[in-house]
Amino acid sequence: MQKLLEPFNHRTYGERQREVAAKLGKSVLTVQRLVKKSEGQGLAALETTKPADKGKDRIDEQLQRFIT
Repeated sequence: MQKLLEPFNHRTYGERQREVAAKLGKSVLTVQRLVKKSEGQGLAALETTKPADKGKDRIDEQLQRFIT
């Protein structure tokens, strides 16, 4: 990621993004989002977090009973 924050030449920036994406196992779009996020929030933006509702039902309990 540090590579993408350094001064760059517009011709080679896309190549840098592809290299970083490959190293991280992410898509180029994800890398672009991470760079933009890090510009606003610093390195803390790169910390991975899990959604608070991961593994929980997102359907109202009454609706869930109706469905089943």
